[in-house]
Amino acid sequence: MAQGNSTEVDSAFARATQLHEAGDLEGAIRAYQAILASHPQRADVRSNLGAAYSRLGRYEDAIEQYKQALALLPKRQTS
Repeated sequence: MAQGNSTEVDSAFARATQLHEAGDLEGAIRAYQAILASHPQRADVRSNLGAAYSRLGRYEDAIEQYKQALALLPKRQTS
C-alpha cells in the first residue's frame, strides 16, 4: 500500500476488519500486514492483527503484535 491519505488507510482498515469479522483470518492478516508496511505506527491495526493471529492459535505472533501496539500508545498519567 502506497503512502496514501488517511481516508485510504481507514478504508483499507475497514476492509481488513470486515474480512476478520467474516472469519477470513488469513485474508485479514494479509490486509493488516499491507497497512503496516506503510503505516507501522498504527496501534489499532497491530492490535487487530494480534487478535487474528490469536484466533489462528499463533499466540507468539499475537503477543508480539499486542506488545508493539501497547508500545505505540501514549503513556497514561497516574496520580
